[in-house]
Amino acid sequence: MSAEPYDEHRRPWIRAQPSSLPPTGQQLAKNPVVKKALKQAFDLMQSGRIERGGWIYWTPKTGKIFTILKDPKIDPLHPENSDTINQIDLNNPPTPPKGWYIVGDFHTHDDAGPDDWDIANERVRKVPGIVHLAGWADSLRPQP
Repeated sequence: MSAEPYDEHRRPWIRAQPSSLPPTGQQLAKNPVVKKALKQAFDLMQSGRIERGGWIYWTPKTGKIFTILKDPKIDPLHPENSDTINQIDLNNPPTPPKGWYIVGDFHTHDDAGPDDWDIANERVRKVPGIVHLAGWADSLRPQP
């Protein structure tokens, strides 16, 4: 039995699947676009003494990647909701353009590697998280 051709009008809930798998966390950590964003975030963190990070977007159409660096949120009246040297809120990423998907996020650490909070956030977000610490970047999730 052969598969039926895709018919958008007969089965509107069926959507074409991406032609390739998204990059793994380890692939993202080695990607030149991501590495450049990590360096920029780390440099900004050191000059501003505030944790920096952002999101990684990918399109299956071409395999290209782009990143968005989050502007820090600082609220003196509600410091518990502010980004600090110890935390950054990456829970509300910008909506990706049509055909692009969020495949990871990244942030910097001043003097320690990934912590339990980072790993828990990665599990909730269901995309690899990359932490950059002076001189290295690593995906949090072990890949098969």
